[in-house]
Amino acid sequence: MSQSGWLEQERDVYKHTSGASTGRSHHVPKSYENISSVTKKLNECLAEPLKPQYGGGIIRNPEFSRGIPGWSIFRNGSIGERTSGTGNNKYLVSYSGSASKQFLLEKEKLYAFSGNQFNPPSPGFENIEAVFKSITFRIIFQFGCRQVTGMQILSLPLKSAVKSYMPEQLKPSPAAGPCSKEGFPLMSLDLPCSSSSNSTAASEIWADSISLQPFTAEEWRHHQTQTIQKARTRLVRVKAMDANGALLRNATVSIKQQRPGFPFGAAIPKSILTNSLYQNWFTSRFTVTTFENEMKWYSTETSQGNENYYTADAMLAFAEQHRIAVRGTTSSGTIPSRLIAWDVNNENLHFSFFEQRLGSGFSGDAFWRAGKLDPGTTLFLNDYNTLEQPGDTKATPDKYLAKLKEMRDYTKYSGKIAIGVESHFNQPNIPFMRAALDKLAGAGVPIWLTEVDVFRSPNQAQYLEAILREGFSHPAVRGIVMWAGWHAEGCDRMCLTDNSFKNLPSGDVVDKLISEWRSETVVGRTDKNGIFEARLFHGEHEITVLQSSAGHYPLIRKEQCLASISTAASEIWADSISLQPFTAEEWRHHQTQTIKKERTRLVRVKAMDANGALLRNATISIKQQRPGFPFGAAIPKSILTNSLYQNWFTSRFTVTTFENEMKWYSTETSQGNENYYTADAMLAFAEQHRIALKNAAGKRLYSIVSRYKGRLIAWDVNNENLHFSFFEQRLGSGFSGDAFWQAGKLDPGTMLFLNDYNTLEQPGDTKATPDKYLAKLKEMRDYTKYSGKIAIGVESHFNQPNIPFMRAALDKLAGAGVPIWLTEVDVFRSPNQAQYLEAILREGFSYPAVRGIVMWAGWHAEGCDRMCLTDSNFKNLPSGDVVDKLISEWRSETVVGRTDNNGIFEARLFHGEHEITVLQSSAGHLSVNQEGAVLSSEGMMQVLVV
Repeated sequence: MSQSGWLEQERDVYKHTSGASTGRSHHVPKSYENISSVTKKLNECLAEPLKPQYGGGIIRNPEFSRGIPGWSIFRNGSIGERTSGTGNNKYLVSYSGSASKQFLLEKEKLYAFSGNQFNPPSPGFENIEAVFKSITFRIIFQFGCRQVTGMQILSLPLKSAVKSYMPEQLKPSPAAGPCSKEGFPLMSLDLPCSSSSNSTAASEIWADSISLQPFTAEEWRHHQTQTIQKARTRLVRVKAMDANGALLRNATVSIKQQRPGFPFGAAIPKSILTNSLYQNWFTSRFTVTTFENEMKWYSTETSQGNENYYTADAMLAFAEQHRIAVRGTTSSGTIPSRLIAWDVNNENLHFSFFEQRLGSGFSGDAFWRAGKLDPGTTLFLNDYNTLEQPGDTKATPDKYLAKLKEMRDYTKYSGKIAIGVESHFNQPNIPFMRAALDKLAGAGVPIWLTEVDVFRSPNQAQYLEAILREGFSHPAVRGIVMWAGWHAEGCDRMCLTDNSFKNLPSGDVVDKLISEWRSETVVGRTDKNGIFEARLFHGEHEITVLQSSAGHYPLIRKEQCLASISTAASEIWADSISLQPFTAEEWRHHQTQTIKKERTRLVRVKAMDANGALLRNATISIKQQRPGFPFGAAIPKSILTNSLYQNWFTSRFTVTTFENEMKWYSTETSQGNENYYTADAMLAFAEQHRIALKNAAGKRLYSIVSRYKGRLIAWDVNNENLHFSFFEQRLGSGFSGDAFWQAGKLDPGTMLFLNDYNTLEQPGDTKATPDKYLAKLKEMRDYTKYSGKIAIGVESHFNQPNIPFMRAALDKLAGAGVPIWLTEVDVFRSPNQAQYLEAILREGFSYPAVRGIVMWAGWHAEGCDRMCLTDSNFKNLPSGDVVDKLISEWRSETVVGRTDNNGIFEARLFHGEHEITVLQSSAGHLSVNQEGAVLSSEGMMQVLVV
């Protein structure tokens, strides 16, 4: 049995379009059905060989039923034919030498090689070689009585630079083979009978059912596509009914994927903690990660007996904050139960570091102990070259499966276990990769590609795509992690981006596949039975149902479709539904009316002289000096040393947030050593320019709140607690409530915020709905009995904004009767970024309960996070122009007029600080200026002229 899923006995053929005109039948790689059952047939040496894969492919007489013509002796020994004891089968026997056969291979083809060695191997002959060689290279495959192989050969003209295209395992051969007239090398298949020990005993190889089948790239890709559809998607049925159980016929159903179900990610180093560009690039793509070294023993115990998990804790908190699952590595020590997997037995096929020091049973003992400490988490064996290097005799699929069995037998471990294959490739041999995965899949446990990378070469991106496609299409593969962590000094073997986090070709491949492996938005109508069907990739999906029977088009409900979704129908009950259309002009008109009502006031100025006499017909000039509505942007520490940035920022904004400089991992870079130098300098800068500051209180609440008591307008005490429970898991379920209470005691005059994301941005995030937010707010109040100033923070990280939903969510939140702030507004980069930003800011400013807006748009020399307002010379980008336009629009123009007979002048002004100048023409001199803040209610200002 062979390579590409030796799962079905019969030949699987189809008519390929390119070959149809010639009447040629094209073989396709086998499907992956019944992997485990077929593999079990190969777990013992067979009395009779299996039938040849693909009927032998290009090998004539694959079962040797017509003798052994075409096979010759290579090196020493002899060959012959033999008949089995049953008399039903003939096979080839090689005595103490090699059997050889030549083939002319086609250019740019993938070849599946298979064969049965069905006699039990003698000691020292467990790994039998199948050697493919030509004048320019040779390929060596190791196989035993249960091993199957596949290979990829690019047959090139001899004058071509073979070295540039051949895999590492294609090594120069001193043997000079013949060439075809076309100049392509003839390949020689040798089955040498050679011992891996020093034994001189005679040996035999019994070989039968030899097969070598070529495939075009199109045929191989077609099979991958079929398998992906079967293994990674499901046909989902939605049945829509109203509250009375009546079917909703002809209702419009929209299904949009929110999050993929297949774990795909990359390793990260600790540098991600302090690089917002890296954070954004990473979290917008991946759902799983591995820490490079930060959880390994030599990182957490740099000196014997002194364990320090500070960095690992911070990285895990970052991952949990963004719903990114983590795989970890451990060899000993304490294990928390917050990871999805542990590599307990790491590279143990190649090395025995701990066994040599602590005894031969160490790995088994570690497996047993890890299972006891973290019983709900999957435990992995993890090793390299099982997929990458057919010639590595230490890491063949058989050796891997033997190690897995050894672990199970030794430990009697019955928990979750999995196979990790590191996948560090040079030039991938894709058919061999599939054959090896097929073999491993026979164990019946999940397989992960754990550290995928490709050595740097002009074809790196092409090779990476081939590897990822093959892994994703194999049903037994349950996750893929790439080894592509970003480092300022350069990546390891494979980079996905440059230092500005712009994709390199390999990064473009990753983005292309992420897009390809997710469901497009599906829209359709229910049938007469109220049912709508769609094929979806596994993952979380938002389902929207619109019912048009009454002339309304209600948005009914959202659901999640998970990887384990069944095809059973689901019910949706809906009532009192309404959907009102508005034109853009109508929506803007309403915003303008609300802004006029909520952000301006009619102010009356009454002018009198020192004796109380009215100043009639006096000229009044009113000029706004400073806006009253807090509007600003986050800043990084780079503003301290950049005067251009300082001037641009201070001329526009009245409020800010520090990006990371007040967070615990910035003020305590090593455990126990707190340093507030940068935070102090930034706060001094803000105070110098009358810029208010709201910031996160963080881990060391007592230290930071006590230090800055009375100098900030707000603290984010409960940050992203709808999504994560980092501190609760470590310090108890009441931690957030206790933190609120303590912050209120430490800084009683400052407003305390809850702060979270997706409440305005993503209707499909069930963790952060307005109802969930209000429930958390009530929980805080009930637990703490806190009666001080409290507020709602909505981060507002948008892709494409849904403005009506944003307003509906704000309506819901406003019911709490506390101020609302948009705390980290940004919009993902797109041609419509500026347009979307303007829509969000207008909606926020026009909403009465919104009392402040801060954008997440700090400037960095290496590039912004998701949204830049200026270029590196602080010239506005389109989004910056939007900000300037709105700042101008939301402030009072200078007003000039005259008092009436009662000495009164009226004007409608935006809230803020205004300079009022009175000129009394009868006296011929200029009055004293008076400055004052416009209050939130209409009233009169009396201005005395002396």
